[in-house]
Amino acid sequence: MSFVHLQVKSSYTYLNSTIDIDSYVEQVRQLGFSACAITDHESMHGVYSFYQVCRKVGVKPIIGMSMNVYIGSEKRPVTIYLYAKNEQGYRSLVQLSNLKKLDHEKITVEKIGQYEGVLPIISFYDTYIEDIIYLDDQAHIKELFHNIDQHLPEWYFSVEPITSRRNVVTDWLDANSPYYAEKMVFMCDVRYLNESDRIGYESMYAMDQSSSLDAVRRQAISGIHLLSEKEVDERLPQEWHEAKERTQSIADQCDVSLPEKWFSLPEYPDTEGQSSESYLRALCEMKLPKRYTQQDLQLAQQRLDHELDVIESMDFSDYFLIVWDIVRYAKQENILVGPGRGSASGSIVAYLLGIIEIDPLKYDLLFERFLNPERRNMPDIDIDFSDYRRDEVIQYVSRKYGQDRVAQIITFGTFQARSTVRELAKVFQIEKGQLTYLLKQLNVKASSLRQIVQENHEFRDYIKESERLKSMFQAASIIEGLPRHYSTHAAGIVISNQPLTQKIPVLEGQDLITLTQFPMQQLEAVGLLKMDLLGLRNLTLLERMVKQIEENEGKKINLNGLPLNDSKTYQLLRNGFTTGVFQLESDGMKRALKLIKPNEIEDIVAVNALFRPGPMQFIETFAKRKHGREELDYIHEDLEPILNNTYGVLVYQEQIMQAVHKLAGFSYGQADILRRAISKKNRDVIHQMKERFIDGCLQNGYDERIANQMFDWIERFSDYGFNKSHAAAYSIISYQTAYFKANYPAYFYSELMSSVMHDHEKLERYIKEARAQGIQVLPPSINNSFGKFTVESPNQIRFGLLAIKGVGKQAYDDMFNARKQEPFKNIFDFCKRVSLKVVNQSVIETLIMAGAFDETKRHRAQLLASVMPSMEQGELFSDIDGQINWTDDLFEMDIEYPNAQPFPVMKQLNMERDVIGFVISEHPLSHIRRALRKEGYLSIKEILSKHLKQCSMVVSVDRIKHVRTKRGEQMAFLTLQDETNEIEGVLFPKLHRDVHRWLDEGQFVKIRGKLDQRNGKYQVILNEMDRFSIDSVSKTNQAKIFIRAEEGNEEKQLKELYNFCQRHPGNTPIVYHVPSQHKTYQLSEAYDVSYTKEVLEQLKGKFQPENVKVKTLQP
Repeated sequence: MSFVHLQVKSSYTYLNSTIDIDSYVEQVRQLGFSACAITDHESMHGVYSFYQVCRKVGVKPIIGMSMNVYIGSEKRPVTIYLYAKNEQGYRSLVQLSNLKKLDHEKITVEKIGQYEGVLPIISFYDTYIEDIIYLDDQAHIKELFHNIDQHLPEWYFSVEPITSRRNVVTDWLDANSPYYAEKMVFMCDVRYLNESDRIGYESMYAMDQSSSLDAVRRQAISGIHLLSEKEVDERLPQEWHEAKERTQSIADQCDVSLPEKWFSLPEYPDTEGQSSESYLRALCEMKLPKRYTQQDLQLAQQRLDHELDVIESMDFSDYFLIVWDIVRYAKQENILVGPGRGSASGSIVAYLLGIIEIDPLKYDLLFERFLNPERRNMPDIDIDFSDYRRDEVIQYVSRKYGQDRVAQIITFGTFQARSTVRELAKVFQIEKGQLTYLLKQLNVKASSLRQIVQENHEFRDYIKESERLKSMFQAASIIEGLPRHYSTHAAGIVISNQPLTQKIPVLEGQDLITLTQFPMQQLEAVGLLKMDLLGLRNLTLLERMVKQIEENEGKKINLNGLPLNDSKTYQLLRNGFTTGVFQLESDGMKRALKLIKPNEIEDIVAVNALFRPGPMQFIETFAKRKHGREELDYIHEDLEPILNNTYGVLVYQEQIMQAVHKLAGFSYGQADILRRAISKKNRDVIHQMKERFIDGCLQNGYDERIANQMFDWIERFSDYGFNKSHAAAYSIISYQTAYFKANYPAYFYSELMSSVMHDHEKLERYIKEARAQGIQVLPPSINNSFGKFTVESPNQIRFGLLAIKGVGKQAYDDMFNARKQEPFKNIFDFCKRVSLKVVNQSVIETLIMAGAFDETKRHRAQLLASVMPSMEQGELFSDIDGQINWTDDLFEMDIEYPNAQPFPVMKQLNMERDVIGFVISEHPLSHIRRALRKEGYLSIKEILSKHLKQCSMVVSVDRIKHVRTKRGEQMAFLTLQDETNEIEGVLFPKLHRDVHRWLDEGQFVKIRGKLDQRNGKYQVILNEMDRFSIDSVSKTNQAKIFIRAEEGNEEKQLKELYNFCQRHPGNTPIVYHVPSQHKTYQLSEAYDVSYTKEVLEQLKGKFQPENVKVKTLQP
């Protein structure tokens, strides 16, 4: 062949190509090309994978890149395609890309001339040179060429007679071919692989331009599919064939051969003059007697020696020291570090260094599961930090090893099914109703759009009815899965032993930390040390709980010193009361906990390991055996020591390794290789290892039948085993969070609520649970609330101001600083002391609607009416120095609140819901509950606790979900709630027809129905429903009448009191004290009495004045 494609952009030139690298190289091979190029614009994301794929299939890789380049004093760029001739040329491209992406430098022809091993091809198409040629400005053209010649010893320019949109440049080149023929290189602007893919390319281009497909097609954008040489010859005029053949000459000049490993492990710099091996050993041996008792010291020393021997033989001492140093820094800075993560918990070296807090000997964890001397792979220690301080750790690593040697790792966001359809709907101008239908069909879990369309016949038929939809889904099938944008990997960083930018293309990252252009797998392949430094929300919760307890109660809690046998914690776990508990809060996990009933940490480890697809089926077996309801079975008596902790159930990968070691005499490293082979279904390795296993069993005295049975058992259950090292480490965090929930519930809930402040559904759920546990969640307060939720007393949590919609950090900070001198007295005082530019009218109104000004003893309607007058008064003081003493009488002004009627209850609650997302105020039904009970309406909590089949309730309708039955009739599922709980209501078609016109979310209704249970949850099948006005029932009086009984006459008095209350019914509760029993009773609603002066006098006459007292409760 005499042609090579030199102008090919991959999908890493975002939204400008549909070419996937693997498919591209394979198609090049099938078309018989000996070489191919990649020329993404100013980036090199795909270069390494392109190089590797080409080498694999025997196609020569030509590494290139297009750039915007400036010539002389011209302020408009031209496009230059740069190709690496050799390894030095590759490095030159990397450095040019870094200049552009990292340093944002303007790339000039002069700059390109300074880099070796680069071959440039200049394109005049779609640049200002096109205009110069059109104007026939020969002097300018001559000057440009002179400038290029001056800086580039060898260069070419492209001729694109097939793909150019205008013929100006092509015609000029044709006319001047006698002068420039030797510099002309034929190029095609390849943007997609097959002609049928053009619709995908055009659609992506339209997305990029925020345009429609029709508009893009009117532009006739450039770009062509990957032409075969035959297609090129058919389309290319004869006069350009010499330029075509020059592509092969260019390809011949480019021969890049990259080394297999580009980097080696960085060295730890602070070993105090010792070798890294000696320093590591000294650190571990110093900690050994501090971590282990004399009784365990010998075993620990043996394990340490073994691990250090392996680490030294694999040259990983520096790696452990680097990780140790990072963890040490975090702990010194009081950044909470997780107890461990992944298989590293199986290393005693990591334990002694404080990298993990899990004793591998105590939990019977295996080092070879982490670092296998039989396989020379890099160790992988992932570390969890409290999420809001993780960046501090990364900054430390960057300072320690140098900004040019540390980088975060790129990751690519790809077009997913829903996002692809959503974006294409704009391009194809799909109607909103159609789009809604399409997106609903994509809710199912499927691997691709193609799969969804194939499996959903109704959906497929719907698409076939519209030519526009058929075209859109054709485009979608091409686009789906391609890169859409890049972002930063959630955890990964790399550390290099030399400046990264010499060999790795990078981008500007955050906080002066660069971002690699290569993704994680490629960075590891070239030998870079990759580490995962993760931010874990639950560590932040724990850190803040500890801090809040110390600030409020003066207790300093050491998380690693928590007792692992706390009875309250295990009772909480056995009850499945684990909402908010790390890893244990799903409904399925709660059911598992109730079955297994953990009473030690090993049980939590087992639950964490078992609760996943596959081994989940053994949870019931585990539970039955644990509680003696099923006989233990160890498969073989020799496996009892390995399986006794899990009652004969194979739960962990480590147990598989131990079984193979015990039965066949494999080393733990060999046992791990067998485990991995079975897990990856590597039949060749499995077959080889099986023969060795059988031989080993025979040598250990087992007969061949037993050996085969054991191998079959291992092979069958290997997929179910989970990494115990990881399960143990994360179970410690599960236990710690459960411990705080059981022992410090207010602190637990306050931090849990703070962590989900902007997720109103979760926040409401946590608040309801906290209240159900007897913890008061106090409303927001301008004087008492902080930004987040805080504990005011052991049973009181104050709502955080930043959880209110529209109240930002700047506004909160201003309010907080303003109230430092003294609390706000009222809304006028508030507006006088805050910055009204920051805490503006909208913020103040939002705070009022949320109830934050309720403590000023004015109702919310009056407060809202006062906003403008109070702001006008406040603005009088806006120019006065902020250090003024506001308590001075000089600044007291007359306060006059406008007259305003209080809002109706529901209006006030709906306004509160609008700004908080739910209602935080005390539920209005709580004020009339006693009156409702008199009429036979019980609370949801009472109905559920009594398991009543028929029930009558007054509730508020929180949410309505209308659906259709199979017959097409409308029905609805309602979320009903009162002050005690919530329950689902089922509204069948007959009743739905009667009430749907007036039924709305947020209103009160009285209902009658049947209590039913489905999927473990209660629901009410509604038989009757009617509107309910909360004002139609008198509220329970805030006063209570206390009556002390006469000794020996209690029953008679109680009867007389009942008769008296029936003659004077009202809404004031009576509390009856019986001194002889030392007991006090709040009497039922039947005793509620009218609270008048006359009634009170009569009661005093009956029971003596000293025995009748009235106490008024705080509202």
